Amino acid sequence: MRAKNSTSDSLTEKTVAAMREAVDRVVKDHRLRRKPLAVWRNGEVAREFPIIIDEVRETAEQYEAVHSSERRSGKTVKEED
Repeated sequence: MRAKNSTSDSLTEKTVAAMREAVDRVVKDHRLRRKPLAVWRNGEVAREFPIIIDEVRETAEQYEAVHSSERRSGKTVKEED
């Protein structure tokens, strides 16, 4: 039984990583083309333009370190302050 759970967890992690990568590519594409993204907001579909950032302020490792701890604790950085 343990092997199945381990395989399932691994597959889930791979699926989530693939979805994040796909979303990142779509957002980058829309940002480059200056096209709005369809998002779900307040129970309705809304069109929003992605924020155009001229510079990166943190590395991917720094971002992941902060946000992975948020996911584990269920808190956002603002709630902890």
